[in-house]
Amino acid sequence: MSIYAIVWAYQQDMPNSGQKFTLVTAAQYANDEGICWCKQEILARDMSMGVSTVRRHLHALEEEGIIQRHERRRKDGKRTSDFIELLGFSNRSNRAADDDTTAQIEQDNRSNRAGHNRTKRQ
Repeated sequence: MSIYAIVWAYQQDMPNSGQKFTLVTAAQYANDEGICWCKQEILARDMSMGVSTVRRHLHALEEEGIIQRHERRRKDGKRTSDFIELLGFSNRSNRAADDDTTAQIEQDNRSNRAGHNRTKRQ
């Protein structure tokens, strides 16, 4: 999971909430390169939507140039899950601002854990 992909997905302007929700949910399964191998059935379950609705939203996102689906096949030639590429997403983990933000979040988490542990011991 890439938090950067999720943030990127939230920042995209979408024509409707179904497409936005589909993009954000797919982004939850994306790696740092913006590639998602999640099955459409998993996306549908996570969003409480039917698989055909998810397919319709994915098709619309592809038509808008937001994502690109790549068909995959097994060795026996049968189709398996597509992988989804988040177009326009770039690995932002190397940018200084993101590194500073990540460092601050990690510091806050360490401070919160330390405070939580002191509270538990009392």
